Amino acid sequence: MTTRPSRPWLLPALIALILAIGNLAANLVAADLQETLKPVRGLVWGAFVISLAAAVWIAVREARRPADPAPGGRQAAKQYEEQRRRYLQRIAADLRFLPLTAVDIKAASAETPAEERLPLADVYVALDTKTRVPTEDPSGRKRGQEEMLGRPDERPWSALEAVAQTPRLVLVGEPGGGKSTFVNHLAYCLANAALDARGGWLERLPTWPADASQVLPVPVTLRYLAAWLGKATDPPPKTGLLLAYLASWLGENGLGDCLEFLTDHLQDGAAILLLDGLDEVPVQAAVLGRIKEMINDLSTAYPSLRVVVTCRVLSYQDRRWHLPDARWPTVVELAPLDDEKMDAFITAWYRQLASMRERTFKDAETSAAKLSRAVRREDLRRLARNPLLLTTMAVVHTRKNELPDARVLLYRDVVDLLLSRWEAVKLKGDAGGQTTWRRLLTEAGLQDNDVQQALWRLAYEVHAQLPAGADRETTADVTMIALEQALADLHPQKSKDWAEQVVAVMNERAGLLVEVVPGQLYRFPHRTFQEYLAACQLSSQGDFVEQAKQLAGSGALWREVILLAVGNQVQGNRNEPLLLVDELCPKALPASDAGWRQVWLAGQVLLEISLPRAQRRDLGSELIGRVRQQLTHLITHDCLTPRERAEAGSVLSVLGDPRDFDVLLPVPAGEFTMGSNDSQWEDEKPAHPVWVGDFRIGAYPVTNAQYEEFVLAANHEPPVHWRGHRAPVELRNHPVVYVGWDDANAYCAWRSRQEGRELRLPTEAEWEKAARGADGRTWPWGNTFDAMKCNMGETGIGDTSPVGIFAAGRSPYEVFDMAGNVWEWTRSAWGEDWQKPEFGYPYRADDGREDQSRTNVRRVVRGGSFIYNDDLVRCAYRVRDPPGARDLNVGFRVVAPGL
Repeated sequence: MTTRPSRPWLLPALIALILAIGNLAANLVAADLQETLKPVRGLVWGAFVISLAAAVWIAVREARRPADPAPGGRQAAKQYEEQRRRYLQRIAADLRFLPLTAVDIKAASAETPAEERLPLADVYVALDTKTRVPTEDPSGRKRGQEEMLGRPDERPWSALEAVAQTPRLVLVGEPGGGKSTFVNHLAYCLANAALDARGGWLERLPTWPADASQVLPVPVTLRYLAAWLGKATDPPPKTGLLLAYLASWLGENGLGDCLEFLTDHLQDGAAILLLDGLDEVPVQAAVLGRIKEMINDLSTAYPSLRVVVTCRVLSYQDRRWHLPDARWPTVVELAPLDDEKMDAFITAWYRQLASMRERTFKDAETSAAKLSRAVRREDLRRLARNPLLLTTMAVVHTRKNELPDARVLLYRDVVDLLLSRWEAVKLKGDAGGQTTWRRLLTEAGLQDNDVQQALWRLAYEVHAQLPAGADRETTADVTMIALEQALADLHPQKSKDWAEQVVAVMNERAGLLVEVVPGQLYRFPHRTFQEYLAACQLSSQGDFVEQAKQLAGSGALWREVILLAVGNQVQGNRNEPLLLVDELCPKALPASDAGWRQVWLAGQVLLEISLPRAQRRDLGSELIGRVRQQLTHLITHDCLTPRERAEAGSVLSVLGDPRDFDVLLPVPAGEFTMGSNDSQWEDEKPAHPVWVGDFRIGAYPVTNAQYEEFVLAANHEPPVHWRGHRAPVELRNHPVVYVGWDDANAYCAWRSRQEGRELRLPTEAEWEKAARGADGRTWPWGNTFDAMKCNMGETGIGDTSPVGIFAAGRSPYEVFDMAGNVWEWTRSAWGEDWQKPEFGYPYRADDGREDQSRTNVRRVVRGGSFIYNDDLVRCAYRVRDPPGARDLNVGFRVVAPGL
């Protein structure tokens, strides 16, 4: 039950009533007295109107304000405010610092003084999703979906906007992609905004709606809920499970009296529930099944409650973690950091260090500029787009003022940094002396490296205990017993007492291990470090190749460990990595998905080795050719899932894709059906026969590699996402984007000169015939839609993909990527007006639409892209774009007249 603790409208209402009575009473007095009062009666009535209006306004405002859960009058209101304050203070305290314990410059452990810790809100950079939304034009009109192409007046949907505008949202992202940091930042700012309305906290949430400024944040880490569930006795089902866990958490934090207050907020929709890390819930049905049941019941139990669930991308594609689409229809993926966001984080990082007097402001500015340049290195930029890895780079750069050349060296530096934190701990001994990390190691005749190797073995053992489907962010539990035993094994006398003292030092300051359940459980700060340490153990084995091959066959759990182990061996100039490639990619083609995943891993191993290093050996050159050949087969024969093919294709791009992207395929002369009578879009009507002459069309959209030749030869302006005049190596076999109609025509003219024949953009009619054939099919492959046959929104790739990876999606003329991936320019004009075409249907080639001299008309683009739904990737769907537009999802392909 909820009541309001006060009625602020009562006083102005009472004043209005007194004034009204006074005015009415004046009518009853003597006439001469009425004449005396006449000059002031107008003022009194004016005051009455103002007072009455104020009372009504305050009453309406109060009616719209969520009721305060404070039954029992003033005392209850006071109790409610006290409970609310204590709860919010707990949330704010828990989330104040960077969630990656032990990695920021002062390592945010509970024992470190607050003035030496990096506050999350001061270095946080707003994250975007891969979903695009239209911006508003100057008139305030929002562009509709059919207008969206990815141009500058279309922008990314920010993660904050997605949460604000979606009652139930699933937010997915890559490991270290910022999912937990985002929900922690949101909860922290909302908690502080509720505690201090004038503190400017909502300014840190710039698109958060004003009517939700006082919602109560309820963050829940699902792996902690899962651990509690495993020990709970007969926990209730569905949302009762959530309430039981919250009751337990509140009790542990001295907030047991806040449960009713919290429950009322959930029921009233006056809270936002942030469920972080669905992928970290163990796969056992008794745990994962019950937690999914709880999540799915939220919309029934709390229909007006905002809920956010976070999960890793690949885990959410697994049906075991996937939530029902009917209840959770909106799934958005966090985008990697772009250059602007990387620079913003680096600037904020060093500015905060200057504020903490770790740097002068001038030195901070210099260091920030140096790090910004360093993360643009070819080998580091892809890693730096990941928020976790960028933070790791900032830590190392802060300590060393430079970054190492390889990521294993980067991780090695961070591990050394974390180990060094235990150096500063001093504990009082039983005899009054001090126990230190260095003294304990010296006493046992050990060095830091000995402890590191013990942690290698421990990390390897606990990593092996993770379930096969575990997420890349999930860290394994290290029990106190296992930790003490691993340390005791280092001591000459296997001393348990000595091991307990070492653990006591570890407990004093978060380092390479973090205590999560006092006296019981530890974890590594992040899965990345667990994998790195396990990789150190794997790379030290004499039978490394045999062990790595066996682990590779057990699934994705060990993929990153194997790659990091290879990186370690490369630093030691070992030959085993090439022998591993030979084992993973034998000469015979694989007969199973597991075998194809090993071929993909073989390509990644070659990249970890580096092509120049591999090519210095005869075996390396042979293996590069073999892996290229088999990866090409993988991506062109629909092996594995579309997302896996896309990632494997990007590996092939770096290795060197051997396909001929210049190939043109014949389309014979003849009649076909153009347009559609069944479409909701009038510009596709009517369906009508069109005759087209012979031509040849590009088997693929023009790739970045092809366009790079043109840019270098003609000194043409490169697309904005390139680094200088070179295409990103991992995107060389992707279609070029951020090119306008004029750019496409310039490429065609250059290539025509190179080949000595006419090459140009296709007409609308040529494009549609090449896509749908003479039988008038709806999509290039037929009349039944299948998201697995093209790169569109439902496919789950979320970006451009290497060309030609959907063999089953080819058109009747064997042309790839005619549906999805990127829109494609045609030479045909639409007209000047966006909504009303100057050149409608029926199509006529001689009515002026193919006049190339007109520069002020919109041109037609075709095919849809990786963003869109099934309707917008149909063969007949038409969109128009200004010739100068350069969009993130628009490319082109070429045709040559004649056969």
